[in-house]
Amino acid sequence: MKKLVAMVILLAVAGCGESEEERQRRDQRQAAACRATDWWALGFEDGVKGLRADYFGEYRRQCAPYGITANITLYLEGRDEGLLEHCKPQNGYRLGVEGRKYANVCPPATEGVFLARISHQDDAVIAPGGVRSVRRRPKSVARATIEAFDAAGGPPGATLRAR
Repeated sequence: MKKLVAMVILLAVAGCGESEEERQRRDQRQAAACRATDWWALGFEDGVKGLRADYFGEYRRQCAPYGITANITLYLEGRDEGLLEHCKPQNGYRLGVEGRKYANVCPPATEGVFLARISHQDDAVIAPGGVRSVRRRPKSVARATIEAFDAAGGPPGATLRAR
C-alpha cells in the first residue's frame, strides 16, 4: 500500500512538470520576442514610467540565452526621451499627490522643477539629494487636488518656477 501511494505521488508530481515540447515552445516565443523588440521604444516606455536604467539588465538576461544581444544604445536613447515626458512638472505633482516614490531619474535640467512639484502638494523638506521628509495630505484632498490640477493645467493658484 505504501509503495502504491508513493508511486501515485511520484506520478502526480512528474505530471505537473513542464514537458520538453512545452519548454521548447516557450523558448521559441521568448527568442522571437527578443528578436522583435524595438529597444528604443522599450527604453522610451521605461523612461515615461520613471524606471531606472538598471531595468535594462533584466532585458539583457532574458535575451542572452537565445544569442540575442539587447541594444543598450537604442534603449538609453529611448529612455532619455521618455524621461523628458516623465520629468514634466505636472507628473512630479501627480507623483507626489499619489504618494509614489521618485527614483532619482530626472536629468539635472528638469529635476529641480520636478521635485518642487512633488513637494507642492505636501509639506516637504527638499534637500539636494531629494525629498527628505513629507507630511501627506488626506486622500480626499489629494484626489480633489489632482482633478483641479488636471483641469487647470497646474496646481491651484501656483505659478511654475524653478527653485
